[in-house]
Amino acid sequence: VKFEPVTKSTPVFYDDTNQEVFAVAGEKVTVYNSRDKSKHEIKIPRAGNIISIKYSLDHKLLAVQKSNQSVEFIEISTGRVHTQCCRKGSGNVIGFNWTCQNEIVIINHQGIEFYHISTTGNKLTADFIKSYNVNVYWYVYSPQFCVLVI
Repeated sequence: VKFEPVTKSTPVFYDDTNQEVFAVAGEKVTVYNSRDKSKHEIKIPRAGNIISIKYSLDHKLLAVQKSNQSVEFIEISTGRVHTQCCRKGSGNVIGFNWTCQNEIVIINHQGIEFYHISTTGNKLTADFIKSYNVNVYWYVYSPQFCVLVI
């Protein structure tokens, strides 16, 4: 797979759940799928640095972390955007992972939060499911076994 060299202005991310590489250059994101060797490009609103970026399992939503306090969700077909902050207020987002088609877990220093991302009607929402309060310093997610170790 060939893509632009990694620089501060062209960050590259790997999503182990979908086995995809994301190369971000401005508003253009080039996505390389390592399973079928396909490549496609999408445009996203860009404001600030991107910390992490991952497609939902059905590739209809894109989750983008641009700060330590929130994760932004983008509906690919409409461009609608929803930003979800940590419920605990000051908790810093360590990471996030899609657990099923429209469900995501956001891991922060004060615990883990589960959300259902809804695209019904004219709006995109993150509906809170549940949270667990626990101090988190690191985590590992296995998409193969759907296991989160904190």
